[in-house]
Amino acid sequence: MKLKPLIAISIVASSLLLTACAETQLAEGGIGGTGISVGPITGFGSIIQNGVRYDVSQARFMRDGIMVADQSQYRIGEIVKIKGTINADGVTGEATQVDYGSLLQGQITALSEDGKSLYILKQQVRIDSLTVMHGIKLFSDLKLGNVVQISGARDAQGIIRANSLTLQQASFVNGSSVQLLEGRISQVDVSNQTFIINGLVIDYSRVARGALPAENQYLRVTSRASLQNNLLLASDYRLTQEFVEFTVGEEAELEGLVTAFISPSRFAVNGQLVVTTAATEFENSTAADIKLNALLEAEGRINKQGELVAEEISVRQASSAQTRELEGKVSAIDGSTQTLTILGNTLLVDASTSLLEKTADQETSIRFTDLQVNDHLEIKARQLADGRLLALRIERDLEDLSSGDIEVKGLATGINRATASLTILGLNVTSDGSTEFEVNSEAVSQTEFFAHLIEGKSIVKAEGTQLANQVLKADSLELDTEDD
Repeated sequence: MKLKPLIAISIVASSLLLTACAETQLAEGGIGGTGISVGPITGFGSIIQNGVRYDVSQARFMRDGIMVADQSQYRIGEIVKIKGTINADGVTGEATQVDYGSLLQGQITALSEDGKSLYILKQQVRIDSLTVMHGIKLFSDLKLGNVVQISGARDAQGIIRANSLTLQQASFVNGSSVQLLEGRISQVDVSNQTFIINGLVIDYSRVARGALPAENQYLRVTSRASLQNNLLLASDYRLTQEFVEFTVGEEAELEGLVTAFISPSRFAVNGQLVVTTAATEFENSTAADIKLNALLEAEGRINKQGELVAEEISVRQASSAQTRELEGKVSAIDGSTQTLTILGNTLLVDASTSLLEKTADQETSIRFTDLQVNDHLEIKARQLADGRLLALRIERDLEDLSSGDIEVKGLATGINRATASLTILGLNVTSDGSTEFEVNSEAVSQTEFFAHLIEGKSIVKAEGTQLANQVLKADSLELDTEDD
């Protein structure tokens, strides 16, 4: 039996939560020990997701509704749904099915100057430091007209946050290339045979369908035609589920964005209602870290109301301002504590940390035991309340192993305008007349730059190559006030 739960919560904010969760599908019954896990792939050697290494030797693999051969058809960062079981150790499991569905695919029609957003089929896609890029190295490598595929989720404002971005083609080829969009119909014009999804007008006149499209339907639309005057000519469309189907009593693991929030004990993750209790354990985080658009993992069981009752919560990123960045040489590794030291900072590596090795714009998965002292790494991390750094993603670029580049991004402290210096993640950073300064991607003078800084609040990125005794001579300093 399938049902759509409606949960009565007598406060104004609940209407958003109910809207987000109204399409969560439930089925009665279920087999103990089985479950569903949803989240990005963080590694291979089987498939690693949400801190669990799944044996996929007996699994069925699906990609955009088509059966594929094996795990090689997926990429790190792509969000997949895994059906299977998790073993008693909590870190290994067996998968019976792996499903991937693209959220968006098509031509790039606009690129922001700040390197944070692009537009595909009139949909805004947000890129951040955790987005895994395939086929390109930097956001600046993208060009208008490129065909890209996005795996991600819509945030509380409806903007797509990209977990992964894959360059598929340099340009669109009519009749061969594919554009794809998922969304809910907001308006139908039967006379002109068009409907609107997320602001995009779609012509369905060439699609043979018995039933006409209707408002509020959630559709997956494909097209083999380029966008013309903001109109997409559909080659096919079909009803699809906006959210994952769960079973009452089923174990569920979910990583995603907080898309609706009432309280730290009642919120939605990618549209799925999550509740916490006094028994919920918080890993490397607290209930205070849960807020709109926070990235978190929730593990628990689905109750009869369709809620995921969380046994464990791990907030990976409370906000983009919480992300710290380091690039440099590894000075120490401790296998017993799963930590490594870089630029004087000790970083914790947990089961959900994504470890990548990159060469020629291609990523492969590596393990903590593959890392060595003097490796040149790029690390994205979260600063915990106690000051420690939790590594979210570690990348070793084989083309940069001998690089002398150093980068730190974090809170600016010890700001000294007289000497034009500051401290970032324990590293003393100096500047002079040769340093380039930017505020919100605009070039400014040294004086203007330091005038913008706020002690303990401004997020600054420093890059350089000259490091001695924990003092970095900055070649460039960047401040983005949107991160403050």
